[in-house]
Amino acid sequence: MGLIFLSILVLTSCFKKTEFVPEITPVGSAALRENPSLKVDARPAEPPQLLSKVQREAIYFSASLEKEALRLMTKGQYADDMSLFSVLSFAVEIAAGVKKNALNRLDCTRFRFVADPRDKNLIEVFKVCQKPEALVAKIKQASEGSHLTVTFLIKEWAAVVGLSVAVTGNDVVCDLQIKNKKLSQLECLNWTKNLVSSATSSEELKLKTFIFNRDQQSQFLVKGGIYKDLVERRKIEMRVPLEGKIKLIEKEIEVIDEFAEKPPEPKFQAIEIGAPPKKSDIQQLGELIEKNSQKNQTGGEENQPQSGQQNQEANQKGDFENQNQGQNQNGGIPPRGR
Repeated sequence: MGLIFLSILVLTSCFKKTEFVPEITPVGSAALRENPSLKVDARPAEPPQLLSKVQREAIYFSASLEKEALRLMTKGQYADDMSLFSVLSFAVEIAAGVKKNALNRLDCTRFRFVADPRDKNLIEVFKVCQKPEALVAKIKQASEGSHLTVTFLIKEWAAVVGLSVAVTGNDVVCDLQIKNKKLSQLECLNWTKNLVSSATSSEELKLKTFIFNRDQQSQFLVKGGIYKDLVERRKIEMRVPLEGKIKLIEKEIEVIDEFAEKPPEPKFQAIEIGAPPKKSDIQQLGELIEKNSQKNQTGGEENQPQSGQQNQEANQKGDFENQNQGQNQNGGIPPRGR
C-alpha cells in the first residue's frame, strides 16, 4: 500500500502544472479587426524605441531656438506663446513618461507616436483627443538618426499658429542635423504664426529664412516680415553671431492701394525762358500794331484842319489889332498906303 502511494506521488511530481495565459493583441492589428472579442493591449507605444535620447534633445533645443526668435522679433510681446516645436517637445516628453503640466490654450494634450509599417524610418504623430485621430506631424529619420526631417501639417495646428494661418498657410518643414550628440543645424521653411487676429483683420509673422548653424559666425539668421491682411507692412532681419551683439533690423514698407481711386493729375504749362514767340503771338502783335497805327492816322487827319483854322483866326486877329493900333497913333487916320 505504501509502495503504491509513493509511486503515485512520484508520477504527479514529474508533470509541471500549466496555467492558461490569454493572448495579448496589439491595438490596430488585423486580428483585432477580424475578432473584436480578443483582449486588447491599450498600452501606448514607447517613444524611446522610436526616438533616441539625442533626437529628443535636438527637438527640445529647436523649441528653445523658436521661442528665442519669437521673443526677439516681437520684442517680448509673444515670448510665452506656444510654438510648433514647443508643443512637439511636450508631446515627446509626455509619451516618454515625463510628468509635464499642460500648456496653456492647447486644444489637446494626448498624443500617440506610431512607426509607419511601410517605412521603418518614418514616425507619425497623432492627436488622440478626437475620433478619428488626427495626423499632426511626421518625423523622417535618415543617416542612422543623425538627420531628422519634421513636417508639421499646418491645418491641424490652429490652436498654435492661428486659424488664418492654418487655413491659408503651407506645411512647415524643418531639417535637423545632429553632430557630436548635439543639434548642429536647423533650417525651417514656411514658418508662420498669427500675432493679432480679429473679425475684420489679422497680423502675421512670416519667416522666409530660419537657419541655425552652430559652426557659422552668424549662428542664427532669421529673415521675414510682418503681414497685415496678407500685405507685407514691415521687413525684419535678425542675426545672432557667435560673439558680439545681436542685430535686429526693421524696415517699414509703404503700402500702395491699387484699388483706391487715384486723384486727378495736376495740369502744368511748360514755360521756356528765352524761347522764341509762337507764330500766333507774332500775328496778334502785328495786328495790334497795325490797328494802333491806323487809329493814330485817323486822329491826325481830324485834328489837322482844326489847327489850320485856329492859326488863320489867330493871324486875322493879329492884323486887326495892328490896324487899330496904327489908327490910334495917327489920330484915327489910317496910314497911307493902306
